[in-house]
Amino acid sequence: MNKRADAGASRQTSLRALARRNFILSLLLFLVLIGIVFASSWRDGQAMQHLENEYKDQFHIEQFKASLSNIMVPLNDFTLTADEKNFIMLRASVREYQLSYNSVKSIPDLNEQDQQALEQVAGLMSEVMTIANDVADKKIPARQAAQITLLAQNLVLAAQKKLTVIVNGLEERLSQRSLQHKQDAELQMYVLLGFIILIVLMLEFLNRRLLARAVVVSRASSSVAESVGDILEVSEMQSGASEQQSRFMERVTKGLQLIADAGKKIDANIKTLEKNAQVAANFAKGGAAEAAQTAAGLNDVRVAMATIPQRVVDLESRLEQLASGLDRIQDITDESQLMVLNASIDGSDSVPSSFTGEVQRMAGQTREYLDGIRADLRLAVDAAGSVAGCSEDVKRIEGYLESCGQSADVLKRLEQMSQKNAQGASILLQASERQSDRNGKILQALQHISELLHISGDKMRAHKEASARLSEASESLQNMS
Repeated sequence: MNKRADAGASRQTSLRALARRNFILSLLLFLVLIGIVFASSWRDGQAMQHLENEYKDQFHIEQFKASLSNIMVPLNDFTLTADEKNFIMLRASVREYQLSYNSVKSIPDLNEQDQQALEQVAGLMSEVMTIANDVADKKIPARQAAQITLLAQNLVLAAQKKLTVIVNGLEERLSQRSLQHKQDAELQMYVLLGFIILIVLMLEFLNRRLLARAVVVSRASSSVAESVGDILEVSEMQSGASEQQSRFMERVTKGLQLIADAGKKIDANIKTLEKNAQVAANFAKGGAAEAAQTAAGLNDVRVAMATIPQRVVDLESRLEQLASGLDRIQDITDESQLMVLNASIDGSDSVPSSFTGEVQRMAGQTREYLDGIRADLRLAVDAAGSVAGCSEDVKRIEGYLESCGQSADVLKRLEQMSQKNAQGASILLQASERQSDRNGKILQALQHISELLHISGDKMRAHKEASARLSEASESLQNMS
């Protein structure tokens, strides 16, 4: 199919070159024809100008011939009338003769015979001029003027005959040249007609060659039309596939763009995770140290609390002794008060009333103090009882010590795990950055591929349009053929 298209293109180029060559040859032939017509017209114009000049020369000679008799008119008048006014006319006629002779003598178309005849005319007319001057100058007597005038007339007639010979020669040459011009014009017409026929034949020959090539091109265009139909179908399929690939690549590019954006977010999250892992490691390290210190403090508390029960027992015994001492003091105080009361009742003068009141007041205060001390002792006994039950707390503290040890171990493990997590996060961050770079490169490559697919799609559409135009051109060529 491609070979057919290439062959059709080469034939079309050859046909275009042939048409251009035919146009150039036709233009050259018409230019040559115009040149021949122009040259023929120029030669005809030159020939007509030459004939016109010869007619003018013949007219001037005839005029010169007629002017010869003008000299005889005043001379004859003088002979008849002997009037001197005729001398003025005679001299004017002589001047006119000289001017006419000079113009006739300068005619370029006169041959040697004409020049000799003209010189003879000049000789004859010089005799006539001499006679006229002699008559005008009165060198010739008036009685002899008639004979001299007759002689001058004979000389003038002889000169006119010579001029007649010149005129006849000019007429003969003019006739020959007119005939030659006519023959040349007929020859030019035949040459021009032959050249026109040659141009027509050459144009017909060139047109036949062009027509033959057009027939070949028409046959080729029919095959091209079939090939173009196949090309159009393939172009449509390729164009559709290219569009689908382009759309698919756009979707893939968008997906990779989203992945790249997500990778950037992952990088940020990994950095945050690394920072958090480092912070957690620091906190775990500090927490382990605090847990160790707490365990040491609890151990001291446990040791101290282990000695508390014995001390509480001793304290209880001492409190009991103190309570019994207080009871005895209370008894003594009561007895003293009773004794003082009895003494006051008995009215002993030896015991003053102020002393009795003072003793009662002191007894009351002592009782109050004792009540306060008993209350404090009860509180102390209750506290000692509560302290005596702290063995369970010691067990709890021992449990707390075990928990603190386990917590310290857990925190140390957490510190190690946090450090490992930080290292893993750093490695993961590096891997994520490399993956982001790879994704960026892949995204650039896919974008480039997408651009290439767009360009390919545009070219396929252009190829499709060109194929459609080629199909229309082949159909038009078939219609023209």
